[in-house]
Amino acid sequence: MSNRQSAASITRKSGKASIGLLPLAEAQLRRLLRRSVPSEPWVDAQFKTIPGVDDRGAALIRRVYDPQAFPPGGTDTAMIRCPRCGVLTPPVAFERGICLDHAEHCAWGRSPSAIAIAALQYRNLRLADSPLPPESVAALRAEIQQFRKRTQPGTKK
Repeated sequence: MSNRQSAASITRKSGKASIGLLPLAEAQLRRLLRRSVPSEPWVDAQFKTIPGVDDRGAALIRRVYDPQAFPPGGTDTAMIRCPRCGVLTPPVAFERGICLDHAEHCAWGRSPSAIAIAALQYRNLRLADSPLPPESVAALRAEIQQFRKRTQPGTKK
């Protein structure tokens, strides 16, 4: 499946059509992208949600793939592809010509997350996507205010 094919998938739900990614196509594309990006936020950055309205005024939500989102700077990026794992990595994360996930250094070794990911890849497994959506800034601020009210001296609990 090419990126262009998945980006032009047609979604049909309740008789309405919208151009965008099918959930299965997005999951497959995410799996492919994880092999070439340094972290999950870079995978997330390549998918956009575009709200819209159909001919009858009903809300449409389209998920699309944006290949320009990674690497930052496009073809003029400063990121370097690691010769060992093939992942585009910031230049500050290299030591002796390979990314720090593979570097052997007396002060530190591979990161715990790199070890866990390598163990999963060895078994042809991937980390599961979190079923929970990220919290909004407003929700986090409300939670902080509630915590502050509970922990301030002189307030009843």
